[in-house]
Amino acid sequence: MSVDLVQNIKHIYGLTVFGTIRKNKQEIPPSFTQVAAVGTTRFAHANGNTLVSYCPKRNKVVLLLSSLHKNGRIEENTQKPEIIYFYEPAKGGTDTFDQMILAHTTARGTLRWPLTLFSGMLDQAGINSLIL
Repeated sequence: MSVDLVQNIKHIYGLTVFGTIRKNKQEIPPSFTQVAAVGTTRFAHANGNTLVSYCPKRNKVVLLLSSLHKNGRIEENTQKPEIIYFYEPAKGGTDTFDQMILAHTTARGTLRWPLTLFSGMLDQAGINSLIL
């Protein structure tokens, strides 16, 4: 996930995207990656995207990027950002997909990147055909 990818998907295909983003991306302000008190939420808005930095536990920071959410709404009861509630049901699918690929992989150790890319595509096609 990256800011460029979200922008391209939004402008080329007209789709909205949300998901986690790694802390080492250069587009993320350094203050968003720093650990804060539990429950601290930071928002940044740029080019129709929303970046959220949320501290759910001590010494942990979760970064989410969304082109769907336009405001920094926080749930009153739990003090969590709305984007977190939107993301939590979706993340289980990715974890399950990754687990299925590990169980039925065609990947082999190789230094050739085209072969690695091909085996990844073959794994994804196999799991998708199993689901269908």
